[in-house]
Amino acid sequence: MDLMLSFPPQQNRLQIKHGEEVILLGSCFADSMRTHFVKHGFKVLSNPFGTLFHPLSIANSIEAAILNDTSVAVHKRDDIYFSWNSSSKVYGMSEEELRENLLQSRQNLKERLSSAKILVITFGTSWGYNHQDLNTIVANCHKEHQDVFKKELSSSSQMYERWTKTVSLLHDFNPELEILFSVSPVRHLKDGLIENNRSKGRLIELSHELCDLNRVGYFPSYELILDQLRDYRFYKEDLIHPNAAAIEFVWDFFMRSYFSEDTRALANKVRNINTSLNHDQLHPDSIQSKRHLEKTNTVRCDIEEKYPMVYWE
Repeated sequence: MDLMLSFPPQQNRLQIKHGEEVILLGSCFADSMRTHFVKHGFKVLSNPFGTLFHPLSIANSIEAAILNDTSVAVHKRDDIYFSWNSSSKVYGMSEEELRENLLQSRQNLKERLSSAKILVITFGTSWGYNHQDLNTIVANCHKEHQDVFKKELSSSSQMYERWTKTVSLLHDFNPELEILFSVSPVRHLKDGLIENNRSKGRLIELSHELCDLNRVGYFPSYELILDQLRDYRFYKEDLIHPNAAAIEFVWDFFMRSYFSEDTRALANKVRNINTSLNHDQLHPDSIQSKRHLEKTNTVRCDIEEKYPMVYWE
């Protein structure tokens, strides 16, 4: 008897190998995937501006980086300076420090985009907070009073028009870049379940419309969690965020879709070494523990010599 819907992974035309840089931007689900990329030996840049949920704020960040935009929309809360262009991850204790940190993040993203093989964009919500004075969807409200913003549900056409320009800009900047869109399976309960479903529906439609563009694809993280796993045992206690088992399931699907058998085998070897090296030994000074560590390091050195393209954090 089948206990879940069948959704087998299929080998994609896009195949990722060690040594090819990956960039992850968007919702907190992107950061969850970063952990697995790094553990399996890939060099990854994940959310240099912090977690971004809305497609327009993600597009703003990418375009500002590529076009060397030096403008910074500043917001001061108590003695800390934030930017409406980023999450609270980017901040300064003075306006000048904030500007320096944000511009450095933009420069870093630009440099990495110039050589990256794949950019994974994970959309979180179509609900945006439009700053009424700035007339722009902010990346984060920074705990400012809600009267400052107008909450609005962006249309698929509005987001599509903006993202076709962003994709074109990305490919002009790096013609070899592959772009994967996905929709975060994390529900935004603060919007309400019905409103969340409206929001996710627009993101799914947007993502598939963008797949008609060259070198653009879709990764079904949303469908894997909501349709295949479809059980609260795959969620954390908040019943919203996927737990470790769910993320592992999605990661395995990703590997089987975008890694060759050889790449997958090497990735799993790297994961096993990293897991062993990061394991807390009960008796670290014992002969057995020291032998185990020595053996693991020997295996790692062999892989480093044979596969210099593998990234070790």
